[in-house]
Amino acid sequence: MPEILHLALGDSAAGCLRVASSNHGMPGFVFCIPDDLSHGPLDDGRSRADYLRSCFEGYDDWSIDLDDAFEPWDSLVTKICKANVDTVVVWAGDNVSEETFLCMACCCLREQPVRILRPIIKSKHDRNYAAVQTPAELADQFPSANELNDAVCSEKEATFKRLCDDQRTLRHWSNGRIETVQADFYDHLLYACCTKDWRPAARVVGAAMGSCDGHNAMSDLFFSSRLRGLIKNGIVDADGNPNRLREYSVRVSEN
Repeated sequence: MPEILHLALGDSAAGCLRVASSNHGMPGFVFCIPDDLSHGPLDDGRSRADYLRSCFEGYDDWSIDLDDAFEPWDSLVTKICKANVDTVVVWAGDNVSEETFLCMACCCLREQPVRILRPIIKSKHDRNYAAVQTPAELADQFPSANELNDAVCSEKEATFKRLCDDQRTLRHWSNGRIETVQADFYDHLLYACCTKDWRPAARVVGAAMGSCDGHNAMSDLFFSSRLRGLIKNGIVDADGNPNRLREYSVRVSEN
């Protein structure tokens, strides 16, 4: 029998979808792509892995056991062939990371004899991400999935190729489409959360995350990397162990 595969971006969304499948009657099984596609190069898997490794400097120990960040996509194609999958449901909301994810899926699956479906993910607490939904809510939204026709898939594939070729590797959702922006685009959010008094770096990062809009939720890993840049440029002072986000504090530079 042909199978339905639910494609999720990130462990949180994948976990919710697995519960939706096991406990709430949603047919099919789940495959996870463990990534955040809002930032970093997309043209090469090894370059992307190197970029992500650099983001971990000053955040925590490198925890991604991949030399090629695109290996999970290769595993996805293998799984589709072995499991007799004829339908791939891409869980992508109206946000920069998951829209990039959908475009990448259309590109990677273009040679596969599968239908690509996209559910309508409802906004929740002004967040437009699959991971903010409960498993029951995801199961309820599954029937809304529409098949992407060839023209839409080709358009998504072209968007992904454009992003691969773009030298600016920070992406932003604006007016219903993905734009690329300068690397310091979000730095003002970090700086606004710093004060003249020492403040835990993790708290500054958390405050900056909370300042993002519901289509562009940037991660703590991303903001940690950008905070390190502000420190290196003398814009922000640091005190403590700079190799662990939770072990140092920052303040606006007095220089």
